[in-house]
Amino acid sequence: MEPVKPGGVPEKKNEIQKEIQLSDLPDEILMLIFEKLSDDPKSLLQLAGVSRQFERLAYDKEFPLLEKMKDIAFKKLGSPDSKPEVQKQAVEFLKKVIPQDTQEINLSGKQISDAEIKFITDHFTQLEVLNLSKTHVTPAQLKKLKGLKNLKALNLSGNRIGAEGAKALAEALKGNETLTMLNLENNNIGEKGAKALAEALKGNETLTMLNLKFNNIGDEGVKALNDALKENINLIL
Repeated sequence: MEPVKPGGVPEKKNEIQKEIQLSDLPDEILMLIFEKLSDDPKSLLQLAGVSRQFERLAYDKEFPLLEKMKDIAFKKLGSPDSKPEVQKQAVEFLKKVIPQDTQEINLSGKQISDAEIKFITDHFTQLEVLNLSKTHVTPAQLKKLKGLKNLKALNLSGNRIGAEGAKALAEALKGNETLTMLNLENNNIGEKGAKALAEALKGNETLTMLNLKFNNIGDEGVKALNDALKENINLIL
């Protein structure tokens, strides 16, 4: 019989309380938690940053939610509504899951932000292939690409950058000696944009593919590009 405290309440002997830690949970349960949090990016990124168990899973290349988490991180990085601490978490997460020596990044179809462009140009200096097709990239963002000194293939198709965008791109590419493929299909750069591009590529001998379909560059634009690249015998226009 349990001893009774004054007031008639029995005392409980040897009562054991145990707090469950994340480290006690099997991977299958952790995966379920991840999936439940997949629509709550802030919590998901926080867990990936502070819990070793979650971090071990999240940074595993075979982790089935890794690509979704990358998408979430890029969205939070690019959202003007994201608080600074959330953007910082996104940057830290992306730096861990995308190696600094990554050679290819594909953001096709996702509206890109200034913060994302800065992140790419700051952290991936060895980048060789960048796909920014249909990302609504701006002239100011295109100028930032100058920092990618090892870029070999750049896809900017479907962005409608216009003449101003072409001028910004020309500024970024001036003196470039690594680019072999440039896709500018459907950008409406016009004659002025073509001439600016021609000036930047004058004497270039590394470019082997330049796609300028649906750009309305006119006869003068074609002539400017032909004159600028006449010594490049490997180029396909």
